Amino acid sequence: FAELNTRRSIKRDAGPFVKTVHFKGITPKAMVVAGYVGCNELDPDRRPLALAGRVLTERMIQRIRIQDRLVYSIQCQSAPGKAIPGLGMFFASAPTDPQNAGKLAEAIQEMLKTFAQDGPSEDELATAKKQIANQFDSQMKEPEFWIVQIGEMTYRGRPLEDLKQIPGIFQTFTADQVRDAARKYVKEAGGIRLEAIPNIQDSATTVGAQQRDHG
Repeated sequence: FAELNTRRSIKRDAGPFVKTVHFKGITPKAMVVAGYVGCNELDPDRRPLALAGRVLTERMIQRIRIQDRLVYSIQCQSAPGKAIPGLGMFFASAPTDPQNAGKLAEAIQEMLKTFAQDGPSEDELATAKKQIANQFDSQMKEPEFWIVQIGEMTYRGRPLEDLKQIPGIFQTFTADQVRDAARKYVKEAGGIRLEAIPNIQDSATTVGAQQRDHG
């Protein structure tokens, strides 16, 4: 697994990484990805960040979906850098109406910043721990779960001791540890904000012209 490590790197300037792409489309839906550069696959921070993602998902459902009505569904997650270290992300993404793309991106990053400052409540953390325990209780009964884990040991160099720690290790993290893990990555220089917004008016004009031509 170490033979390709010298090639597993990229040169990247400091962020924030912000880009808005406009494209021709016929569906009035924009796509937003917002968050921060996250940890790597074998970094111990990945586990408290996974708990943070669970807590933030529930918060975002209540605020961004139910209160602000910006999305139909949304999920916050930590996606550690695997094949190439340094490409991990702590983020949320969702489709939204084109006019709400900026508002959605701002709301996501604001909620991540608040979490990094204050952390989860004890009740929120208890719920997240229960969700992860239920997830592992189901997954660990399936052969596919173990095939993936063994593959990670073989190809990514994941130690056996690391595997032995699950699922119980998730129950050991405190609210402060989860907050501190998020605080480590929620920084301006690692900010990510990507918006893909369709130009519906241009597309509608083009489609109308094509229909007339074929009529």
